[in-house]
Amino acid sequence: MNVMARHSFAFGPSTYQSEAQRRNDEAMRRMVQGRIDTLLAAPAFDSDAAHDLAHRATFAVATRYLLRVVKSPSLSLVAFLFAPSSVEFAPNRAAQIFSIAVTARQKINEILFADDLRAIAAGCDQRAELAGCALAACGLGAPWSDASHRVRAVMLLRELVITLRERAS
Repeated sequence: MNVMARHSFAFGPSTYQSEAQRRNDEAMRRMVQGRIDTLLAAPAFDSDAAHDLAHRATFAVATRYLLRVVKSPSLSLVAFLFAPSSVEFAPNRAAQIFSIAVTARQKINEILFADDLRAIAAGCDQRAELAGCALAACGLGAPWSDASHRVRAVMLLRELVITLRERAS
């Protein structure tokens, strides 16, 4: 008897259960992604739909998908949203997460304030959308109807974290 046959026979029931669980997980992932895509494409923010996504059964899936939409390479954005922060320095922390500097020569660790980010967001270069994301992470973003897909994803992620924090307290 070959090794693969023994392995699949010996672990048949658990493999079946994990396959069923994998199918359930995949169905959940598709459902959450579909809801998020619909929400991000909507002309107005639907807070009820956002609150539904903040359920503990869907939060992790929603967060992973939104981080992909935002193009965030790490969980630092989620950590920033969960951590309390002073209103004055939150834009600077968000700017660091999105690697924004006022000029190409400026060091990333120079302090940026909300007005600095607004000035960058009003520009036409690649940093404009990143500054919009940083402002949205602070709750200072453009209205939903004026926001890009990526900025809307940050706004939605922020709303999910706020809702989850409120439910936990």
